Amino acid sequence: MTLLPGADAPLELIALGWDLERAATWPGIAATIGGTAGRTPEAGDQAQPGRIVAEERGALRVALATGDIIATVSGRLRHAAELDPEALHPSVGDWVAATAAAGG
Repeated sequence: MTLLPGADAPLELIALGWDLERAATWPGIAATIGGTAGRTPEAGDQAQPGRIVAEERGALRVALATGDIIATVSGRLRHAAELDPEALHPSVGDWVAATAAAGG
């Protein structure tokens, strides 16, 4: 999937605010996902950029180029937020990297 705005770009992402700056940083973000937090090295290749569009009772609705999904925050990030009240927690409007859960 081409992540740069243009003729081949996913219009769903552009409508949500995806731009050249976000597209330029995406390869570095995706590269950090593979092999971390119990993920396989290929996980970064499977990650999709998405924007959180709603939150209800800890479940996040994330808009992807391929459609909306319901997501949860990883245990690692939840744990970090419990230990540090200043830790960032994803909220509506944030861009995130969505991957399938291990084994899922």
